[in-house]
Amino acid sequence: MAAQIARELDEKLDLNVLVQEADGLVTLHGCVDSVEARKAAEQIAASIAPEGRIESYLAIGTEAGV
Repeated sequence: MAAQIARELDEKLDLNVLVQEADGLVTLHGCVDSVEARKAAEQIAASIAPEGRIESYLAIGTEAGV
């Protein structure tokens, strides 16, 4: 499932973020360019994750000190 989500994020949003899955909970780690990109990534992950269970640790470029 993590590989599928990572592939979707790369193909649809051109994002390269770390996606991990354990016990049906998906976590997203990395940096994105905007609030919109973060929300879109979270929506894609939730649409694939069982029961939409995700935790997002995606930082926006300025939040990450970039």
